Amino acid sequence: MKSKNIRILVFLCLVFVVFTPKLLLSQDGNVKSYPFFSHQGYVILLTDLHFPYKQKTIESLLNKITEIKPQHVFLLGDLTEMGSDEEFKGLKNALSIIEKAQIPYSSLLGNHDVRWSYVVRKSKVLENSDNFSKGLYEVFSKEVGNFIFLGIDTTMYFQHGGHIGKAQINWLEKELERARAKGKQVILLSHHPLGGPVTYTDDGWKIIDLISKYDVIFTFSGHVHKYDYSGSYNGAWFQTLGAAKDGSMTVLSWDRENAYLWSYNLESDNFKMIKSIPLEKKKRQLVDATIKLLKASDNSDNTMKLKVDYIGAERIRILANGRLVHEQALQYNAQKFSTYEVTLTNVQKTDFSVLLRISVVGKDGIYQRFFKLEGAQNSDQNVLKKAWNFSLEDTIYSKPALFEDGVIVADYSGNVVFLRNGNVVWRKSVGPVVANVEIISESRDSKVEKRQVVIGDLEGKIYFFDSKGNLIRQIKLSEPVYSLKAGNSTIAICAGRYFHILRLSDFKVIAKHDLKSLLQVQPFFEDNIYFQPSWDGNIYLIDEYGKLVDQFNIGKTYYTSGSSTPTLVGALLIYSNIDGTVNAMDVRKKEKIWSLRIPGIGYSAVEKVEDFIYLSTMNGEVYKIDVKNGKIVWSSNIGSSTIGCSPKIVNAGYLLLGTNNGELAVIDANTGKYEKFAVGAGYVMDVLPYENGVIVTLADGNIQFFAMKK
Repeated sequence: MKSKNIRILVFLCLVFVVFTPKLLLSQDGNVKSYPFFSHQGYVILLTDLHFPYKQKTIESLLNKITEIKPQHVFLLGDLTEMGSDEEFKGLKNALSIIEKAQIPYSSLLGNHDVRWSYVVRKSKVLENSDNFSKGLYEVFSKEVGNFIFLGIDTTMYFQHGGHIGKAQINWLEKELERARAKGKQVILLSHHPLGGPVTYTDDGWKIIDLISKYDVIFTFSGHVHKYDYSGSYNGAWFQTLGAAKDGSMTVLSWDRENAYLWSYNLESDNFKMIKSIPLEKKKRQLVDATIKLLKASDNSDNTMKLKVDYIGAERIRILANGRLVHEQALQYNAQKFSTYEVTLTNVQKTDFSVLLRISVVGKDGIYQRFFKLEGAQNSDQNVLKKAWNFSLEDTIYSKPALFEDGVIVADYSGNVVFLRNGNVVWRKSVGPVVANVEIISESRDSKVEKRQVVIGDLEGKIYFFDSKGNLIRQIKLSEPVYSLKAGNSTIAICAGRYFHILRLSDFKVIAKHDLKSLLQVQPFFEDNIYFQPSWDGNIYLIDEYGKLVDQFNIGKTYYTSGSSTPTLVGALLIYSNIDGTVNAMDVRKKEKIWSLRIPGIGYSAVEKVEDFIYLSTMNGEVYKIDVKNGKIVWSSNIGSSTIGCSPKIVNAGYLLLGTNNGELAVIDANTGKYEKFAVGAGYVMDVLPYENGVIVTLADGNIQFFAMKK
């Protein structure tokens, strides 16, 4: 009898295993179950792998994924550590674990994948109804169950911070419309957090504004390596995710009524529910509002009047350019809409651009709207006066250049304009542009010196235009062009990891050097020598005839001067290194003369004036340093990150520096005292002194000219 009972028990166990495919047998033979196995579907989110930094951890996670067999795996960027071909090949081999298990996956790129990579890894061209974008993005749209997962590309080449851009916002709106027409709910995925509880983009607010009209249930992001930032904004749950390199992955599952978010870590080997969200939008959007701007500033009384119709809110909070200008408790009512009106009189009067962020706060969520207001606050007391503004179609990555009596600017989609006093003299379209614009002389005739505009693109093409916008010639290289620098009789071309010397007399490439890693920035040129930093840890000295004269090793991996252009003061090569030092090296004696430790330094080009240099840190400090002894003359903290821009000196003795908060700092070069002006809602990519003023370019495609008070 006992034997019979054992046989029956064994039979029942076999039936249980055979007819319950979502239950797993662990290594010790016990049946293992996970809480989401009973749900209708589930996918896995994996972010910040940083392969091969912790290769065994990543492989263990991938093996775990093959056990639980999700419908799809989404990778949210920072797939590799340095973005090299070798790392991507290794990662592809690791991902073959889930490929063999026939588990599909989609991936986004992170800043680590494009910031140091000498290969163009983006592949998709986005088309919209207004214009054709030739800029490359890495996006996806995947349907799983009743959801559409939209992957947004937030990466900028060579940059730490994130940016989305006009072309991608247009693409996103089309995808949201398509999802609504199909009756699908949307889940947004990105590498950089887009906003809400935290943001690492300058224009993620546009997406928060956009999703209020659609049924977006989740917005997931990586980059911060933790689950700490979450909250409900405009009906969507915003959540940052833990890093795969630390053993974390995330499961999103759903049944008929709710979606569930689960965190998992290898160390604990269990799934913990972070959040459950109702699928029906009305049940999860407990606060709603209609916000209208009734009166904007007209430069006379600097007032702004807002009308807010709200339901389910208990507080309103208003920020102007990140500064709190109004906060007030509201009369709570969850049954019907109430009205609140306010007139703002304390918006900063010196700001040329204002981004209003209105948050209507409820018990379990926040409704947000944003208003971008452009209006020159041209007070007679301001050191700056806005003269003109122009907007390009796409993001501006490239550096502008002064040309004749105007300026040449190119955007990411290859739209090139020659502007004079803010008016278009001519406009051309080339390939997707990342390289800076450069100007060369066509003739060395002392009486007549004709000049040409040179532009490089990601396809390896180099274009030469004359002053009337005629294409004179075009040259094709096999690598993407990242920067250009004119010498006396040649032009240096940084293409991928290769340094080319192009002779201007016959436009032939006379030298090509493999500098082993990404050539991100322009070289410094003086005395017929190009001083080129490379991310391989060296600064190379190459003469105009193509000869490699010398090289100085100054660091490895991250700790190089690969992201900043050096300068030469006498025989001293001055360079900043992202190990946090400024250094002076005697190029004749080949020895370091002094080194000064400044935390956060290394992303700024070195600006020199006589025996002094100026640099900025990623944290917003600005330094004036005496080259003779390496001593700090003064330092000033302007209170905003400046990782995307470097200080520039103007004849009036001012130092100009753009910030990641859309500000222009005007700093006294003698004292370090400064004034700061908001000029746009986004990263300032470059400042260019011009005719007693400054050209400012922003990531959103805006070009502005400000005259400076004498």
